Amino acid sequence: QITFMAIVPSVLAALAPLGLPQMLRHLGSGGEALPALLATRLLQAPAPSLKLHNRYGPTECAVNSMLFGPFRDVTDDLLRRNTVPIGWPSAHRHVMVRHSCARDGEGQEDATNDGWLGLHGPTALDRFGELLVAGQGVANGYVNRPELTSCYFLESSRGAGRFYCTGDQVQRIGTNGCIIYAGRADFQVKVQGQRIELGEIEA
Repeated sequence: QITFMAIVPSVLAALAPLGLPQMLRHLGSGGEALPALLATRLLQAPAPSLKLHNRYGPTECAVNSMLFGPFRDVTDDLLRRNTVPIGWPSAHRHVMVRHSCARDGEGQEDATNDGWLGLHGPTALDRFGELLVAGQGVANGYVNRPELTSCYFLESSRGAGRFYCTGDQVQRIGTNGCIIYAGRADFQVKVQGQRIELGEIEA
């Protein structure tokens, strides 16, 4: 009897809703953006106790860094945005949104472990920025790749430790600090949850 599953959305799309176990209680989605319409289909599965969890976190941060859920309803606002948020920082994680115009710490937003944003510099709802993650589980860098490490890992000036620059564009969509994934800042793509660097293929 399967009660918990964690699968990438592209595979879930092939299972929803009738392919899910009836005894399923918790369904974790991660590795890709979770479309709101797919979440609606999943919640129509013949599993009366089913709740969804949308999880976010790159490999460099030991996978789970942010969480939205558990939830059983897809609101009209999520349907309008067409995607389920990645939510708030997990325990022992610290995130920052760095706007593209940020200089010397300006234009950055911090989120504490309870998910509430502390604001530093100019900020606004729905403004795009790159998500940075610090805290327990964040890697020290890439093995024997010092240049790549210095590009993606930054030391925090606010005592949060080392930040990993995810390259993921996000938006803050609520005054409670909820964050939604909005795409990539580079040419990286994902295929069934696996990261593909197009630049490496071209090289």
